[in-house]
Amino acid sequence: MPTPPLDALSRDWLARVHRPPAGAVHAALVAAEPDLAATGAAGLAQLVAYLSEPPPGAAIPHWRVTAALIRQLRYDELVGLTLLVALRPGIVALGRRLDWGAGGPWPDQQAFVAELLSTTWHVLASVAGTTLEFPERTVLRRVGQRLAALRASARRRHERERPVAVFEPDEQWTGHRGADGWATLESAAPKLRAVEPGADLRLCTLSTLDALGAALGEVPESVLATRDVAIVYAHRVLGYSLREIAARSAQATTTVRLRCRRAEAVLCAN
Repeated sequence: MPTPPLDALSRDWLARVHRPPAGAVHAALVAAEPDLAATGAAGLAQLVAYLSEPPPGAAIPHWRVTAALIRQLRYDELVGLTLLVALRPGIVALGRRLDWGAGGPWPDQQAFVAELLSTTWHVLASVAGTTLEFPERTVLRRVGQRLAALRASARRRHERERPVAVFEPDEQWTGHRGADGWATLESAAPKLRAVEPGADLRLCTLSTLDALGAALGEVPESVLATRDVAIVYAHRVLGYSLREIAARSAQATTTVRLRCRRAEAVLCAN
C-alpha cells in the first residue's frame, strides 16, 4: 500500500500534538465547541481516538466531533492536520477505490497519495467555518469527484494522443462503469428511494448514503449502542473496510464483523 506520504503526515502530527502549543489549541477548541467539550478528551490525540471509536455510552456521535473541528479549521493549522489524521482510513479507502491513481496523470502511486492529501486539505479549507451534516462523507465524496475528474481527463487526453492506426476501444469506457469509475456508479446500482425495514444495507447507492447517514444519526441508545452505530456508519456510509475499523478500534476483525452484522440486523428490523 503506497502510504509513505500518509505516514509522514502522521509522524508530523504526532510530533506537534505533544508540544505545549497543541494544548492551547485544544483548550481554545473546547471553549468554542460544546460538542468537543462533551467528549471529555484531554487533548487532540484523544479526540482522534474518540473519532476512531466513541467510548461506550458516548453522548456525542463522531460525525458531530468532525463537524465541530471543521467549523474551527481556520483557528490553527494543527486542527487541519488533526482532521487529516482522523480521516486517514477514509482517505486510504478512497485511494483504493480509485486504484491508487492508475490511468491518471500521476507518475506513481506515491504521487497520487500526495495529491489525495493535498486535495483533501483544499476541500477541508473550502468548507472551513461551516457546519456539514455529513462531514466525513461530504469531504471524501468531493475529494473523490475531483480526483476522478482529473483521471478521466488524463485518459481522454491519452486517447486523443494515440495514433489512429493503433487505436483500440478501451473496455474501461464501456458498460455501466464510467471512464472515471466514480460518476456513474449510481446509474449502475439499484435505485433505492429509502432504507426500508428489512432492506439490505449493502445495496445502498450514492444517492441513498446521505439518507442512511441521517437515519443512523437518529438511532436512540435504547435501540442500539452508539459504538455499534458508529461501526455501521463507518462501514456502510464512509466505505471503511471492517479490517480498517478493527485496526482503528483495537478489536479483532471477527468481532467487528459480528457486531456490524448484529447492528445491521437490529437496524433493518426497526
